[in-house]
Amino acid sequence: MHAAVNVPEEPGPVAPIMRTLWAVLEAWRAGVRRRLAVALFVLGAVLVGVFGVLAPPEHCPTPTSEELRAAATEAAGWFARNQQADGTWLYLYEADAAAVSAD
Repeated sequence: MHAAVNVPEEPGPVAPIMRTLWAVLEAWRAGVRRRLAVALFVLGAVLVGVFGVLAPPEHCPTPTSEELRAAATEAAGWFARNQQADGTWLYLYEADAAAVSAD
């Protein structure tokens, strides 16, 4: 907010003009604040709409204990298939050639 400034009372015909100009300036500032508040409100509403309605959180099904055990077994099998006898791992596989890369 800005500090209130008193328009000096000048003698003669300048005082009414200064008061009028000051009133116009204050009205303009109030309009700018109002438009800014409306714009921020609309932006907030759009963000809530986008994240709350258009992109709702995912709901995944709860896995059964059999599904969890199968996933763990498959992961352990992947480790066993991809670890070499000396303890190194398969780092690069050429899918197009269906071969292990020499690099």
